[in-house]
Amino acid sequence: SRQMDQVSALEAYEVALQIKPSSKGAISGLARTHQLLGNEELAEKYASRVRRYRKKNPFYHFAIAQAEYDSDQFDRALDSINTAISLKRNNARFHFMKGLTLHQLGDTEAALRQPTHQQHRSRELLTQAARGLQFDSRKVN
Repeated sequence: SRQMDQVSALEAYEVALQIKPSSKGAISGLARTHQLLGNEELAEKYASRVRRYRKKNPFYHFAIAQAEYDSDQFDRALDSINTAISLKRNNARFHFMKGLTLHQLGDTEAALRQPTHQQHRSRELLTQAARGLQFDSRKVN
């Protein structure tokens, strides 16, 4: 039955959390499955954990920015991409998206000031060198 499948899913998610307590997929699955089973209090407990994780996840904010951009909500997209950048400054895709968004908002000069992928790669290599990590100079490009 469908309810038995959901109970089995709960058990699997709980085992996953025992193995890796920070598993975002298991936490999200527990929230959805408890909601389907009508366990509102437990569903909210896990959903709250998912929301806290999302707030700290730059890729979540990037995905929101992409959806807003695709919906021509450029002001909102700019806010979301700025949040992503504040959480992970050296991601070239984030800066590229910001440049596209600024261009759509009519600020082409600001768009052109966005760091390029090569600048981010240079920073990454300098950071590795400063930390004394080994890197292969043939992989610079």
